[in-house]
Amino acid sequence: MQKDFHHGTIYALARIAGFTPGEAAKVAYASQYVDDSVVKGVVEFDNGNLFKRGSTAHKAIDPMNLDIGDNLDVWLPFHFLPGNEKDGRDADDTTGRLLTRPGSRIAEEMLDNAILQKSKPYGLHMFGIALHVYADTWAHQGFAGIRCDANNMKDIKIESPDGPGAFALQMKALASANSPILTGHAQVWVLPDLPYLKKWSYVCKESGKKFTRKNFDEFTEAVQRIFRKMQQYLGKVSITDLDSHNLGKIKHLFETIDSEDGDERHRKWCRAIKSGKTFHVGGRPLAEDISYDEAEWKRKAIGSPDSGEDYEYSSTLVTNVDHHKYADDFLNSDWKNFHDAAMAHRFFVTHELLPKHGICAG
Repeated sequence: MQKDFHHGTIYALARIAGFTPGEAAKVAYASQYVDDSVVKGVVEFDNGNLFKRGSTAHKAIDPMNLDIGDNLDVWLPFHFLPGNEKDGRDADDTTGRLLTRPGSRIAEEMLDNAILQKSKPYGLHMFGIALHVYADTWAHQGFAGIRCDANNMKDIKIESPDGPGAFALQMKALASANSPILTGHAQVWVLPDLPYLKKWSYVCKESGKKFTRKNFDEFTEAVQRIFRKMQQYLGKVSITDLDSHNLGKIKHLFETIDSEDGDERHRKWCRAIKSGKTFHVGGRPLAEDISYDEAEWKRKAIGSPDSGEDYEYSSTLVTNVDHHKYADDFLNSDWKNFHDAAMAHRFFVTHELLPKHGICAG
C-alpha cells in the first residue's frame, strides 16, 4: 500500500472511528512515515545529548535491500510480517511461515500489543506504525521480507481493469521481474499496492504455482478490519463495521482514483476529505484540510534536514553522525516518539511475538 491508504484512508477511518483531528493526524502521519523513515544513525546535539534512531524502510534501489540482516530489521517487522502458515515449501516450512498472510493471527497480536501501549508517550505513534504493518499484510500477502526464491515471479498479467493503462502497468511489472532483488514484492513492481486493481495474477518461478490477486476486494477487507481495531483502541464497548455510506465512499475512491502514481492518488484523497462531500463523522460532513510532509516531524524536532547518509560502523568508531541544535521540547517531539515506538515495535515483533510462534528471525 502507498500514501493514499497509509495516510489518507487511515486518517478518514480514524476520524470516523472517533479519534480527534489531532489524534487522527498523528496516527496517519506515523502510519505513512514508516515508508519514509529511511535514514538511521546518531544525532549529536550541541549540548552533548545524543539520540540514535533506526530506519523503517529503504528506497527501492537501496543496496541494503540485498542485506539479509537489514531485511530482518526493516522489511520483515515493518512491511512483510510473517503469517506463520505452513505450505510445504521445505522440510520444516520455514519459508512458507515467513510469507505474509492477510490479517493473520500474528498480525492481530502485533496490533493488540500496540493498543496495550496507548498510555505511553508514543502510544499513538506505535498504533500508527502497527496499522501500517497490519494493512500491508493484505497488500503484501504471499511475499516474504527476506531475500528468497519464494519472491521470484513471472508471467504477470493484469485482467481487470483492462485497457491501455493496464497494459502499460503490466509491461512495467514484467520488466521488474528481471530485477535481482528478491526481497518483498520487487519482482511484481508496485502492483500489490494499487487499490484499483480488481484482478491480476503471477506465477511463482520456484513452485510454478499461479496466484490470483484482487486488490480492490483485499483493500476493502483491510478497511473493515482496521476500523474495528481503531474502535478497540478507543475502548468502545460495541465494535461495529464501517457504515454503508462511508464504506461506499471509500470503495468509490479505491475504484475511481486509478493512477499508478501514489502521490497523485494521495492528493485526491486529501481533496475528498477536505470537500465535506465525501465522508460523514457522527452524521456530519467531514471537511478537514490534511496534508503530509515527510520532513515535518524531523524538521520540528531537530531543525534542518540531516545528511541523509546511512549510519555506518567501522572497526573502531561510528561515522556519519549528524549534528544539530538541541531543542527544549525534543524529548516530547513526534519525531522522537515515532522512533521510540519503532524501536519498541521492532523488538516486540522480532524478539517476543515471532519466537512465541516458533519463528526465529531477529
